[in-house]
Amino acid sequence: LTGKITTGMFAGSSGSADPISAKCSCIAGTFWNGTACASCSPGSFSLGKSFSCTACVAGNFQASSGASFCDSCTPGKYSSGEGRVSNCTDLCSTGSYSLSGASICTACASGTYQNTTGASSCIRCPITTYQPLNGKATCISCPSGEYGASTGAVACTPCQKGTYQNSIGSLSCQACSAGNYQSSTGQLDCLSCGAGRYSSSTDRESECSDACSAGKFSATGA
Repeated sequence: LTGKITTGMFAGSSGSADPISAKCSCIAGTFWNGTACASCSPGSFSLGKSFSCTACVAGNFQASSGASFCDSCTPGKYSSGEGRVSNCTDLCSTGSYSLSGASICTACASGTYQNTTGASSCIRCPITTYQPLNGKATCISCPSGEYGASTGAVACTPCQKGTYQNSIGSLSCQACSAGNYQSSTGQLDCLSCGAGRYSSSTDRESECSDACSAGKFSATGA
């Protein structure tokens, strides 16, 4: 990398250039180009006492000459190339994010999402939603038969026995009413007690076992 000459030739005791000694006279932001100390070009830097400048690594840039360091890409942006001479302009896509100095963007983890470009973080899925995959821009509503009571869920919770839920995106499940039961998890409705049997309790988990006494009867769901 070449740049502007900033000092004259360093001469040894014999009057000829001594490269090793000469490079030691070059300050940070410059390098020894064979005849003099020269400024590093934009997109590079040096710490001084060097025969060359170092290109800014991916995720960094340097717009000025004679630099002793590189600047980091701002959060939400990235740069995959070396030697960049201007601020990073590539935005992270939806479903991803980046911190400062990123060479690539990072996919949002399961249970999170990001629906805007150029983001520096991801958002936890809200209650009643979930996201089982990485790198997504939205979360999914909990299906019928399940519920979501916490944020950042990778899956919703099936309704317990004795309960049901026939709507999507629910915070909780509903108890089976008297005269009904549900012996399975994750169900959309309850089952009715058989004819001749009844149940006065709610959230019943097994088939109704109380039989009508002599002289009495019941239809289904009693």
